Amino acid sequence: MTKNPIVYQTFSSKELAIELTNLLSENNIVFKTEVFNATFDSAFTNNSNKDYIVKINPSDFEKVDTLLLESMKEEIDNVTDDYYLFQFSNEELFDLIRKRDEWNQFDVLLTKKILQSKDVAFSQELDNKIKQERITELAEPKKAHIAYITAIFIFSILAIFINFYIGYSGFYIGFLGFFVGLHLGTSKTTLPNGKQVFEYSSKDRMYGKEIMLINIIGIIISVSLSYLKELL
Repeated sequence: MTKNPIVYQTFSSKELAIELTNLLSENNIVFKTEVFNATFDSAFTNNSNKDYIVKINPSDFEKVDTLLLESMKEEIDNVTDDYYLFQFSNEELFDLIRKRDEWNQFDVLLTKKILQSKDVAFSQELDNKIKQERITELAEPKKAHIAYITAIFIFSILAIFINFYIGYSGFYIGFLGFFVGLHLGTSKTTLPNGKQVFEYSSKDRMYGKEIMLINIIGIIISVSLSYLKELL
């Protein structure tokens, strides 16, 4: 496996994750599994939620897509007419195909079959075109709101001075600001073809790195000021 496997799918059920990993094993696809335990404070709830994450090599992304869709064909053929997708209009079905990254593979494959049963022109060429247009759309970087970035800059600088008067609060604010900057500067998103791209524009990533730097400096200064106050 490569050093940087990517998330292929996240499941709320262990059994569903095992179904996928069994398929991968049968076809000699290298994978990695992780469990994310999202346990909330018991003061608010007694529930504990777990996400089961399956990661694969980026180069295997489309191959796994094909294997998974092929494995569902028999199940697709046995779907009854009361399944909710049969109530969708042609426009809604095409929108599902266009945004297939927001739906499960079963519904995508069934949608294609429904369109074909309605004698709607839907070729592999058209499918590939729709898929590429969606990838291009998702690859467009987000633009962080200028007011949001400005506020983070201001709070990052104020954190240095807050600490001088009320203790380590400035340190915690600076720590939070660092991770906000880290998110802006380095976060990536995975496209439907498995390729990873930066989530924000190059300009926003630059701001993110500047915010990180300011907060690192602010944390150092905050700790130093607190130490000096204790000596005085």
